[in-house]
Amino acid sequence: MTATDLQTAPDFAFTNADGNEIQLSDFWESAPKGIVLVFLRHFGCLFCREHATQLRDHYAEFSDRGYQVVAVGQGTPARSAKFRADYNLPYPVLADRALESYRLYGLTSGGMGGLIQFRAWVPGVRALIHGSRPGMLDGSLNQNPGTFLIDRNGRILRQHIGQHAGDFPAATEILGWIDGG
Repeated sequence: MTATDLQTAPDFAFTNADGNEIQLSDFWESAPKGIVLVFLRHFGCLFCREHATQLRDHYAEFSDRGYQVVAVGQGTPARSAKFRADYNLPYPVLADRALESYRLYGLTSGGMGGLIQFRAWVPGVRALIHGSRPGMLDGSLNQNPGTFLIDRNGRILRQHIGQHAGDFPAATEILGWIDGG
């Protein structure tokens, strides 16, 4: 089953940095209206660092609309906690080293071509201009990102399946999804 076939968001158990298990559904069920679930590529990805800070800068707008931002990245729970602290992110950052949740949501591996495609250059240059720098790889370099708008009942309302390394919808575009655009 791919994400395009989904109507109900797959639930998944993550382990946080404290070693406690948390269900993804705990987030959407406790949010006033739902969550914006963002799958980052890996914690050293300059595209992901840029997107994470963009989401941080618009966090109050998501909260004001009743949506909690939740990010998932490749790596360990300790690495996700460090990423969250390093970028002063007000939202949870979960880790899935084995990429099981990525597969449940239909996210693909782009191969090395996803990094060298011209369409990945524009977001790469933008990220560099905004101060993002690549960090240490922790996981698959080829993993593509994805973004899902999920309501309190676990239904996927909108989704964006990344086709290359820098293929993230802008925070303002995601806010447009929420506003009915």
